[in-house]
Amino acid sequence: MTQPQSNNNMHKIKPVSDKELGLASYTNQERPEYEVVASEQVVKNNEQLHIFLQKFNLNIGELMTDYSNYKLNPGVSSYYNKFVHSQLTIDEISKSTNSFSYHIQNDNAKLNQNMAHTKSLIQKEEVKRKRLMKKYAYVEPVEHSSSIMINSSVENYKSQYMSNWIMFIGVIIISISIVKVFKE
Repeated sequence: MTQPQSNNNMHKIKPVSDKELGLASYTNQERPEYEVVASEQVVKNNEQLHIFLQKFNLNIGELMTDYSNYKLNPGVSSYYNKFVHSQLTIDEISKSTNSFSYHIQNDNAKLNQNMAHTKSLIQKEEVKRKRLMKKYAYVEPVEHSSSIMINSSVENYKSQYMSNWIMFIGVIIISISIVKVFKE
């Protein structure tokens, strides 16, 4: 029995309380809503179990009545036949339930294999994450590259602006000096 993959086949069972999630300290704005969902197969299994229970309850009453009638009237073959028929019906329900239980156990075994595989993948990703966190710890926190470039450009502009003014004043002083020297 395969599990459906799409969300369209998922049925809401019940919301999970904050206490169950261990989120009692969060406010409603801080935490997302979680809910337990069951696949279509789980819903079908629950319905099948309910059907088995109903059949068993109906037939166990008949079996008790037929058994009482058979024990009170052992020589009447119709009571014996009804008792045997009721007993066979209960046996069929028991066999169906055992078969159903076997299928559920197989599904659980497959699910356990999938969970083990998923767990191994999570562990591998955790190892990768730890390795990356170690590398990240050695990286010095720096500003964004754009702000670094802007700051560098501003510093270059200020120094060039100052040197231009110094050069301009120097040119004026030299010009005045040359004019005074040639006037004399």
